[in-house]
Amino acid sequence: MKQKPNPEVLSYLKCCLRNLQNEEQNAYLDAYVTKETEKKMQRALKAAGQKEFDGPEAEWPSLFLSAEDWKQNPYYQNIRLDQVSDGGFRYEKEWIEGGYLFNAEAIQDDPDRSCADWMKLRALDQDVEGIYLYQNDEDWMMCAPSEAYTNDPPAHKAHGKVLTFGLGIGYFVYMTMRNPSVSSITVVEKSPQVLDMFRKNLLPQFPDQVPLRLIEGDALDWFQKDALSEFDYIYTDIWRSSEDGLDWMEKLLEQDVPSLDQADFWIEDSCILPMRTLLVMAMYEWFTGVHQKTAPGWEARMKKTRTYLSSLDHVPDDPESLKTMLYDRMVYRNILSL
Repeated sequence: MKQKPNPEVLSYLKCCLRNLQNEEQNAYLDAYVTKETEKKMQRALKAAGQKEFDGPEAEWPSLFLSAEDWKQNPYYQNIRLDQVSDGGFRYEKEWIEGGYLFNAEAIQDDPDRSCADWMKLRALDQDVEGIYLYQNDEDWMMCAPSEAYTNDPPAHKAHGKVLTFGLGIGYFVYMTMRNPSVSSITVVEKSPQVLDMFRKNLLPQFPDQVPLRLIEGDALDWFQKDALSEFDYIYTDIWRSSEDGLDWMEKLLEQDVPSLDQADFWIEDSCILPMRTLLVMAMYEWFTGVHQKTAPGWEARMKKTRTYLSSLDHVPDDPESLKTMLYDRMVYRNILSL
C-alpha cells in the first residue's frame, strides 16, 4: 500500500538505505594495530563509520583491551578445562595474538538510529592464552575474551529462577551462579555427551550455593509459554554465530515471544541486523509504493515484515517514530514470530 509521501520520512529512509550499504568496517576485522598506529587506525575507523570516534579525539576510547584484566576472569582463573579427556572431548590451550582487531561485542546501535550501526573493534594489548574445547576434532567451545564479553551482560542481568538453553563449557552458568539475585538455574541441553562431560569434569569445580538442574532436552520442545512462564529470566545460547542465530531465533519465536525483561538471546542485536535492512526496505516500499527486491533466500522474512506493517493500526509517519520502531528489539521478535 502506498501512503502519502512525506519528504522528511523519505529523506530519513534513503539515509538508512545508504548506511546499510556501507560495509567499510568489515575491512578492518583482523587488521593489525600497535600503540604507535592506534590513532591512525581510529581515524580510519571513524571514516568507515564507527560512531564511537565521532567526538573529540581526546575522548576517543582505546582500541586495546587489557589481557591482564581478562586473566582475572573468575571462570578463566578457577575452572580447569584440562580435566576434560573423555567422551570425544579434548582441550587445547592456544595463544590468542594481541594487536589483531576483533568484534568484541554484539553490533552497536547507531546513536542517531539511522542504521549506521557499527562493530566495537578491539585488540588485546598482548598475547593471551585461550582455552579451546574440541569435540570429535571440531572446534566446539572456547574460554576467550570474545565469549566472555557477550555472555557477561546476561549473566549480570539474570535474576530469580533462571532457565538457559545450551550448556557449552558452562561459562554462563558459572558467572550466573556469582549473581546474588539468582535463586536457581535450570539448564536444557540437547547433547547427552555434553551433559555427561560437564557432570564428570566441570561441575565438581563449580560452586554449589545456587541450586542447579541439568535437563537433557531440545530447546524447541521447551520454548513454550507454559514452560517459560515458570522462570523469571531466560537466556538462549544454542548457535555458533549470528549467521545461524537468526534461523534459531525465528524457530523459537514462532512458538512464543517473551518480553525483553524476561528473555535474552546471545548476540541478539547482531542476529537481527539483517531484519533491520528488511524493515527499512518494507517501510520505503510502504511510503513510496516502489517494490523492493529482496535478496535470494530472504523472501519469506520480507513477507513477514510486510505482514507486520500491514497489521499495524497506524504506521509511524515521522522520522522520530520510525527511529524508535527500527531500534525496538520487540518489533523484530514480533516479525520473526509470524
